[in-house]
Amino acid sequence: MARKKRTPTSEPHGKTTFSFPPSIQSLQSEKMEFYKARFESVVPAQIFTISNFWSPEQCQDLIFSIQESLDLETTPVIKSKLYASRVNDRACIRDPTNAGLIYDYLQKILKFKIEQGAVEEWIVQELENSKAFNPDLRFYRYSKGQYFGRHYDESVKVGNQISKWTVLVYLSDKGLKGGETIFYNEQGDRSERQISIKPQQGMALFHKHGDDCLLHEAATVRDGKKWVFRTDVMYNIYK
Repeated sequence: MARKKRTPTSEPHGKTTFSFPPSIQSLQSEKMEFYKARFESVVPAQIFTISNFWSPEQCQDLIFSIQESLDLETTPVIKSKLYASRVNDRACIRDPTNAGLIYDYLQKILKFKIEQGAVEEWIVQELENSKAFNPDLRFYRYSKGQYFGRHYDESVKVGNQISKWTVLVYLSDKGLKGGETIFYNEQGDRSERQISIKPQQGMALFHKHGDDCLLHEAATVRDGKKWVFRTDVMYNIYK
């Protein structure tokens, strides 16, 4: 099966007045209860999750900030062999400060869990070799009937860095039916279902992208709303 290109990388930027809620901006507080986060290897070298990456309160605060301050635009349905079919509402902001804050928070959790022996070595190596989160932060809302068809995520370059992992933080799950992130194992001309990740509020999903990306889709939301925060894990480009 030929790869479908993802939708164009230029995404609408939201209002400049947007700011992350205090509960997100205070992630570096020493009072954070890091033990609640839990790393899980799903497919070695391809997919892992961090449950309780953010608390329910932080997720709700971020959803409120998005609704109050950003103009979400609905993606047009493009019927083309070059682009995956997609319809959802989204916005994008460039925010190096908060991208750095959230990345530092990830590294702090990682260090804490390494000391507990609670992270598999391959995940440790991938994250310790990384340098940042993509400063282009995206927010997605999938309402009933919305979806993102089978596609691959491409690597992107930002300055002297390149992305290798997609990061999706699910912000909602109450009343949500459908909306799973489904990965496929390609075999010749067939794509067989491999694994389905059900959105859980506060869980971060990491999956490899670029040349190593698995074919995947965001299943149709049958009821409720799925809110997602998206960024990428960046690595230095060595020439």
